[in-house]
Amino acid sequence: APSTGCLHTSLQREYEQRTGRPLRPRRYTDADPDYHAFLGFVAARVTETFRQWKSRVQAAHPETLFVISSRNAVHGLLYLV
Repeated sequence: APSTGCLHTSLQREYEQRTGRPLRPRRYTDADPDYHAFLGFVAARVTETFRQWKSRVQAAHPETLFVISSRNAVHGLLYLV
């Protein structure tokens, strides 16, 4: 698990505002439930963003297929949005 990544970003601030759970600077591990909760939140926000982009792009180009891949084993290997 990385010790940084999306920490110290607008995603972290939004996560803390929505959940009321602060993410303290520390080294996160795969066994850390806060780390997994934050990863899930980030994945949901990224998916939401791609769905919005897809909707707008496909309005003009309906044949477009969006494929998002990830090497993150926690959240899967492939998303079709």
